[in-house]
Amino acid sequence: MQRDPGQPMENSRRPSPLSGRRATQRLLALAAGLAQDSGIRIAVRDAPTWSWDPQQHVLVVARDTLDQLGPAQCAGLVAHEIGHCLVSRYHRFDRSEWPTWLGSELMNALEESRAEGFISARFPGVRAWLESLNEREDPAFSPDLPWIALFALACVVEPRHHWVPLPHPLPAEVQDALTATRTARRRYMRTVPKPDWSLDDRVPIPHHDLPADPPANAPTTTPRERVVLAHAWQAYLLARRTILPVAMRLYQQDVDHLARGLASNPTWIPLAQQALALGIQPLIWTIVQLGLRQGRATPAPQPAADALMRLSVALLERSTITDPPAVATTPGSSPPAAARATVAPRPSPVPESGFAPATGYPGPMDYRELLDRHLVHIDHLVHRIEAILEPQRNPALQAGFASGTHLNLRHAMACEFDPREYTRLWMRRSLPQAHDLTAFLLVDLSGSMARANRIEAATVGLLILAEVLERIPNVRWAAAGFQDEIIPIADFHEGLTAAVQRRFEHLRGEVHGRNPGGHNQPSYNDDGPAVRHATRRLLERPSTRHLLIAISDGLPEGRHSTEEDLRQAIREASQADVQVVGVGIGEHTDHVANFYPHHLARVPIDDFPRRMAAMIERLLLP
Repeated sequence: MQRDPGQPMENSRRPSPLSGRRATQRLLALAAGLAQDSGIRIAVRDAPTWSWDPQQHVLVVARDTLDQLGPAQCAGLVAHEIGHCLVSRYHRFDRSEWPTWLGSELMNALEESRAEGFISARFPGVRAWLESLNEREDPAFSPDLPWIALFALACVVEPRHHWVPLPHPLPAEVQDALTATRTARRRYMRTVPKPDWSLDDRVPIPHHDLPADPPANAPTTTPRERVVLAHAWQAYLLARRTILPVAMRLYQQDVDHLARGLASNPTWIPLAQQALALGIQPLIWTIVQLGLRQGRATPAPQPAADALMRLSVALLERSTITDPPAVATTPGSSPPAAARATVAPRPSPVPESGFAPATGYPGPMDYRELLDRHLVHIDHLVHRIEAILEPQRNPALQAGFASGTHLNLRHAMACEFDPREYTRLWMRRSLPQAHDLTAFLLVDLSGSMARANRIEAATVGLLILAEVLERIPNVRWAAAGFQDEIIPIADFHEGLTAAVQRRFEHLRGEVHGRNPGGHNQPSYNDDGPAVRHATRRLLERPSTRHLLIAISDGLPEGRHSTEEDLRQAIREASQADVQVVGVGIGEHTDHVANFYPHHLARVPIDDFPRRMAAMIERLLLP
């Protein structure tokens, strides 16, 4: 980048002829130039909050918040997020040995100063922006917070105060932990690549021992990315040796205090179990704070029961301040830190504590984990469908013209019987036209889908299709589940927003009748009305192709319809030129062949993209 990104910010402190929104937009555009170094884009949209789109690598800036933040803080926030995209990679490493509070929350807190330190070294001009951003008030250090939360907040705030011990009143245990780790945390902040990305001899570049996914020695990993990963790994090793063990002692004390508080107030225990089962975050926070306050004031003559300790762990894990980071779609594209609070949360399933909400229901799924696991399949299917929808480059003969260069012999005989055929007698060479596609995805959410992991397989198949359709130009799509009523998942033009991703995660809850605030009627699945609804929504949108894909186990058990209603709905859709495909993912789904003329049955997840591409190719090619 040739222009010093900090210069416009310094000039902005002087009176400017630009007013309000225009000045803010100008500064944001200048800050967005930093994105060229990380391969992401900045988009200003009419959205309620800032967010990160990992599929498109876009940092979405809420238009209404620009004036509220002011130009300096707005530019500083963009620079902060670009810093995370450039160097934050801890989410690539195995942190399963640590609780969520340490492996995600605390690591994210440590990365704040590391990301800002690197972006300031690479682009010195952004320091003024970051200083303006960090002039905001410190977060509230409430004494009712878990000690591990106070420690994480202090790890964020201390670098802003030049590593001077904070004036906030903190428990002695937290102060001791901060003192014991201050030197290591300063080293962690400095363990970053050189501003010019050159190799640092002090940091070895590993070949086979870096636990990253994809592996650091994969052919797709660029030399710069290997340098970034090596420094991130060295930083994580430092944290694992010197910082996380100290924080773990605070975490264990929080668990002990919370268990002690719950034991002192047994009436809170069923309330805590219900809050976890339903995912009521405010109630979880209230129980944690009350339990900690009571537990710290109550002596413990003997250790709490194991079940109570596990319940305390579950409460703490679900009371995290921010969401864990999303898994980026390409190596090296860590999501912005401030945007993590606006993307879809990742609810943790209730641990093995005996407090699961219902037998056989393991809790919501994790959208980003599923996405990361199937990126290769998604990319494969994207290329296949794009090849089908895009026109061929070579001209081809097309019939149906009143004049041309070639005679259409097929219509020549017809002219003897129907003179109107003379207007279609000739053929011309022309480039094929590109097709647009409108698709509607349906998924059966009846109770029968809970058997043999069908809903898990169906959710993965639905996710793959949604991700593929979202990435292809000239494609519009919507998705819905159905029981005795339609359960919306994504409307046309809504895209894979945070809200849509949450709905994907809770599809399993609908099948088990345990989705908080959901429809929860798994005893029924009215397939026929659902197909009619999808057909109607498709035909409302003019398109070259209309495609309806229904993922089901093929056994209609409707409250308002019968099996014959489904067959009639499919016939009506086909007559309206809507191509209907029935998909049965996983074992024991042969029933779809009894209803859908185009169908895939007993499809393994790994083979789903290939078979779906072949099916779409047969349907869409002329």
